[in-house]
Amino acid sequence: MEDPYQSMKIEKGVLYIDFQLFYGVGSWVITSTTYLFRYQDKDFVLIGAENKSFDRASQNYEDYSFNFLTKKWSLTSGNDGTKQKPKTDWYTLDLKELKTLTTLKQPYRWEVIKDVFYN
Repeated sequence: MEDPYQSMKIEKGVLYIDFQLFYGVGSWVITSTTYLFRYQDKDFVLIGAENKSFDRASQNYEDYSFNFLTKKWSLTSGNDGTKQKPKTDWYTLDLKELKTLTTLKQPYRWEVIKDVFYN
């Protein structure tokens, strides 16, 4: 497995931190995750996250997008090998409190929804 850390940038007051899980052997799935933080109340608050997974064998993909401020999330799924239009479904997120950069100990530890992990 390569180093999962990819990049970090700040745009329009939002801190983006990108990770990617890529295994040379043992898995066909590539997973990319982006955390979005905004500085408020003397800490960087996790306001959103993107999680994209792509199966190199089947060419199926799932793109999760979470907005922790509005408590909404979407799942877009499809297949890069077909001409079918991707399908997007929207859901409500059951979230009690916002996470912060201070509480981010290690990527892929917080199960936001079943089988989708972040902090």
